Formats: sequence, structure tokens, C-alpha cells
Amino acid sequence: MDQPYNMTDDFGPRSDTGVDASRWHPGVDLARECGATVRTMMSGTVTRTENAWLSIRHDDGFVISYLHMASSSYRVVEGQQVKAGQEIGVEASEGQSTGCC
Repeated sequence: MDQPYNMTDDFGPRSDTGVDASRWHPGVDLARECGATVRTMMSGTVTRTENAWLSIRHDDGFVISYLHMASSSYRVVEGQQVKAGQEIGVEASEGQSTGCC
């Protein structure tokens, strides 16, 4: 069973991260360890796979985006249907990240 995640950055204003990132963070970062498997939260359709940004639109219209993975680790492509818990990539620290590495 996968280990639980640690929240490494919260939504909203934040202090200087030291990686030239905005002081406003529009998401919640969850990290475990670099190289860990990233799995979908819910079933849906992959709608974006570019620039360390992978998004999945779910049946209720809600979109969950998974950022900071290396694009080369993606296990899915745009338009692909995915199931809850399906492997979609590998955890990394691409871009302006305060994550796993």
C-alpha cells in the first residue's frame, strides 16, 4: 500500500519559497518521495499532458491537476479514459516546486 502524502505547500498566500515562485499559490502540493507512483484520485478523461502539468476531468466536471511530474514519466495520454487509482506518472519536483526532492 502506498504511504500517505505530506502537504508541502497550501493554497493561498505563502512566504518566499526561494525558487522564484509567486507568493500566491493556486493549489495544494502533496508529496511523498521522488520516484513514487502517482495515481488518479477519481476516474475521468485526461485533458492535459504538457510542461509538467497533467489534468484529468472527472464525470462531475471537476478537474484535478497533477503538477511537477516529469513529462517523460507520464503513463497516460490526452483523451485517455482513466480509472480511480490508476498509475499516471512518477513523483518529481519539476518547475517551481517545493516538493519531494
